[in-house]
Amino acid sequence: MINPRMMHFVCPIEDFDILPSKFIQAFKEKFESEWRKAENSERREKLRSRRLPKIEMIYSIEAKDIENPNYRWGDPENSHLTIRYNHVHIILIVDIDHKRYNWREISILANKAFNRINGIQSLTIENDFTMTSADGEHTTSCGFLKVRSKKCLVNNGESFKELFWHDLKTEFDDAVIRASYLCKSEQKALLPERFANSSFNITRAARQPRVVKITQKT
Repeated sequence: MINPRMMHFVCPIEDFDILPSKFIQAFKEKFESEWRKAENSERREKLRSRRLPKIEMIYSIEAKDIENPNYRWGDPENSHLTIRYNHVHIILIVDIDHKRYNWREISILANKAFNRINGIQSLTIENDFTMTSADGEHTTSCGFLKVRSKKCLVNNGESFKELFWHDLKTEFDDAVIRASYLCKSEQKALLPERFANSSFNITRAARQPRVVKITQKT
């Protein structure tokens, strides 16, 4: 990749039974579909000279019990203190080439692609993201995209240029720390049995063409 960026998405899982076993392939197909739609939209003149960006992916399917935000004492429908939170963490690495693509464009297309995957809990996708600030920390509404936090920096006290992705050329160490979050195993015990050996996966390297060496007999 010429200029790779790393983005972190978290998608709630609504139905494990229909979640595709080939999750990465499902995302790539839908991402390309959304890209083609954009090319044929009113932005066609801007996009038509650009090729589909190169992408790589890491994901981890997880489940945990969290505090029930709707709990009400005496309410039979919300009588449980905790609820099951099934979700998938995704690290998406995108080559923006020579700044051909920006975080907003990639995030919108990725959100729409995730929204079309069976089993993912759908949400309303907004093309115009809203930015707010609370207690000195930047927050944002970006669909499934999880923005960066100052609390997660490798070097305390330092800041970062972009809330929405890591520059893998200048922030590689911090990106590795962020991506290593997907390696945790404590949120695997509550997953269905079908994910016992397949709750974590990464993009596979393309196969290299086989080279056949021909020797001449003398």
